[in-house]
Amino acid sequence: MSPVVVAMGVVIAGWVLLVLTSASAELNNRGALRMIVMVVWLLIVTTGWAVFAYLAYGTPGGLDGAWQWANGQPLVMRIAMWVFLLPYMGGLGIWQLAWVVSQKTVAICALAVATFLLSLKRG
Repeated sequence: MSPVVVAMGVVIAGWVLLVLTSASAELNNRGALRMIVMVVWLLIVTTGWAVFAYLAYGTPGGLDGAWQWANGQPLVMRIAMWVFLLPYMGGLGIWQLAWVVSQKTVAICALAVATFLLSLKRG
């Protein structure tokens, strides 16, 4: 199984877990449970961007392969990936632009920081 498939599976599973946990937290409305949910979500976001960075700089052609794999999926799967993995798919799209690598890196880092900061607003 491809590392890209595993990474996307982990992020999607984490997102589903978060949605279920958030629903439970809203019902209980306890401060400690909300903090746990926020920490889990931030770990999911951080792990997703760490995998993205590894694919970008740790494996030759990793992000290009991930983009080709994502575009090779059926339409329903591509739509689901764009909905559930929007920041990461946006990062893949940025990586495909005809920019210098340093420009791509700055744009993707800005996207990662924005994702992280917006995740902090959840709590």
